[in-house]
Amino acid sequence: MTEADLIVEHALANRENLAIAIKVGLALPFLKQKIFADFLNRLAAEVEKTLGSEWSASVDLEKGPCLYIRKRHWPAVALVGLGSDYASGKDTYFSAGRFTDVAKNALFDQELKAKLDEQIGKGNTSAGCAWYKYTSRYRHWDSEEGLLAISGTETTEYWKAHLIQICHTLDSVDSPPPG
Repeated sequence: MTEADLIVEHALANRENLAIAIKVGLALPFLKQKIFADFLNRLAAEVEKTLGSEWSASVDLEKGPCLYIRKRHWPAVALVGLGSDYASGKDTYFSAGRFTDVAKNALFDQELKAKLDEQIGKGNTSAGCAWYKYTSRYRHWDSEEGLLAISGTETTEYWKAHLIQICHTLDSVDSPPPG
């Protein structure tokens, strides 16, 4: 019998268990959002503390759980990120780029992607993103393992180290990111 089978069996054993199971199930999306927000806000604070006052970090939970980092003097469209395209937190990735006119930024994007490929690992590109790479650990925050991993502080260093390395790589590219 699987763990899910045992939970269902227990829930159906009586009306009180069923009511509790339903309430827990209905609360799960709110619990996940709270876990995402707490984790990303904690990580944002750690990244800002490490990088210093030239940098800022912000959290966006609207489209999916995302953390954006940029130098304060960069255009608002130039970002380093950790995010997911899904509200559930499935398929998390690190990214760097400017979310603006792709043709105008093509040369900078090629240089940036080459440096990130060399220093971080081979990544992909998309229409608005010079480089992105799916996380190798805890890629799916929509699983029990993923939610438990980001709910504590033990894994914060993993995420922080990668983001700091990406920020330093982006900062080392000769030309500043155009807007």
